[in-house]
Amino acid sequence: MARKYILLILCLSFSFAALAQDQIFLFDNFTRGMFYMKGNVKTRADFNIDAKGQRIYYVLNGQTMEMTNLDQIARISVDGREFVMRGDAICEKLATDYGTVLINWRLRESYVGRVGAMGLTTQAKVDVVEIPGLNSEYSLNNMGKYEDVTQVWDRKNENVYYVQTNGKEYIVRNPKDLYKAFPKRKSEIKNFILTNNISMETSNEALRLLDFVFKNHE
Repeated sequence: MARKYILLILCLSFSFAALAQDQIFLFDNFTRGMFYMKGNVKTRADFNIDAKGQRIYYVLNGQTMEMTNLDQIARISVDGREFVMRGDAICEKLATDYGTVLINWRLRESYVGRVGAMGLTTQAKVDVVEIPGLNSEYSLNNMGKYEDVTQVWDRKNENVYYVQTNGKEYIVRNPKDLYKAFPKRKSEIKNFILTNNISMETSNEALRLLDFVFKNHE
């Protein structure tokens, strides 16, 4: 049995993963999870999900690897959360009063501006120069002095929600998908969104909207 697990781990990836700066991981750190694979095989691994590139990375012998056989995953259990594959999409599975919601986490970062030494954020263009021997960025202000600056990014989501209820599946990316699915309730849904200031770029608010729509759907 131990040999079976070792072979499973070895077949997960054939190359080391080069982690790029533009990856956006779902978890703050690599987290220990249980992988349940097809064929009644399971193994534990420290892993993370790149919610921008839609990839799974795990750590093996201190090396970060990309998992390549995602189609062999039955489910992943981590800290009370469950993830499954829907085609090529890595989805978190949620049980609700009206059925099942699969969240395909798709994160992006939106540029807000730069924070200078005074703590103010600006979107104004600044001249950025490299100071030899230093790793941080500095900008040259109009007084001819260098000011330490930090880029500010706001993380937003472009999640896809697969709502499975009453033998049907609804794919929801934005409110328009709900209007199309429930044309007779368009005004009701619009009013709920406006009244509660709902933005689907926030997952909790998106789930609140889905809860309202599908709990009241017959």
